[in-house]
Amino acid sequence: MFDFDGGNYFKNIVCKYLKKECFRWGTRVFRLKSGFDYFLDKLERGIGYTVDQVRDVVKMISVKDPVAAEDALTVFYSGEGNSFPLKLSETVDGRIRMIDRTEASKFLTHDKFEKILEKAILFENKDIKPRSKEFKAIRESVLYPGSEGSVADGSWRASEGFWSIVSRRFASETSGDAYALVSNALPNRIFGTDELKTLLETLPDGAKICGFDVAYLRTLPEGEPFRVIHDFAGKDLAGGEVFYDRFGRIAGRTFTGSSLSSAAGEGFIPADYAFKLSGSDAFGLYVEGECRNSRVFFDENGVFAGQDFKGTKLEGLVESRVPSEFAHCVSGEVFENFASEASM
Repeated sequence: MFDFDGGNYFKNIVCKYLKKECFRWGTRVFRLKSGFDYFLDKLERGIGYTVDQVRDVVKMISVKDPVAAEDALTVFYSGEGNSFPLKLSETVDGRIRMIDRTEASKFLTHDKFEKILEKAILFENKDIKPRSKEFKAIRESVLYPGSEGSVADGSWRASEGFWSIVSRRFASETSGDAYALVSNALPNRIFGTDELKTLLETLPDGAKICGFDVAYLRTLPEGEPFRVIHDFAGKDLAGGEVFYDRFGRIAGRTFTGSSLSSAAGEGFIPADYAFKLSGSDAFGLYVEGECRNSRVFFDENGVFAGQDFKGTKLEGLVESRVPSEFAHCVSGEVFENFASEASM
């Protein structure tokens, strides 16, 4: 059973660490005593803490990209998965500014954070088990929800989801031009609900988003700025190629003919990928969903043997491989769920 170390004492200690800049780290390795160490020390001593107290830390960690130059192009993304944007941030120099290189992003994606968040959720919900459906639902509600409501009628309310908080802070510190990799995005995801709204409110006159003057975008009806930027991104990225893994998750992109290429270069091509599509074929196509409708084949040792896209929207765009002999056949959705459980 945890004792509760609450309120002001907790916040004062964490603020003390943050003011000493104890969240500095190298590539995936932390230096000095950090907030992680503080939380983990509490766990070792059996002292509990709440999700709100973790959120307090999330609100204070730096959202500065330490690599980006002062005149860097800020690149936002949505619907691109996590693997490709991270690789892009690692392979492109200071000409672009990305959230993935910030301390806040590294905090939220670190293995230690998962343990810290798990313990906070379980401290508040003692009747649920880790990895249960109930636990996963709470975790999703803590990390990912975007803001909801309409600015026009005054019903908009800022989400307290951890990624929404960090994303709004990152967007609010954007001072120059921005580009949005959102050709596969939905308007109810964080770019549409939080980042774009923040950019329209805080960018200085003269700044551009995907080449559009922010002053012009502000004149459009609610929802139109997202549509304009989404449609532009689809056309601007049409000349490149998109690379996918077996689950239909984006693993890489090239920026041939794109206005992004001057800052981000040629893009990133993964060393291994399952299939690729042209940028024009990929635009508006939910590839992950189509892969869930495919059939996946395995040999007697459980080794992947092939994938059939017949009957999906990928038929004719991606070559199916149906082995002459196989031991098992499952839907892509079952394959994805199994792989997800195995990786936990």
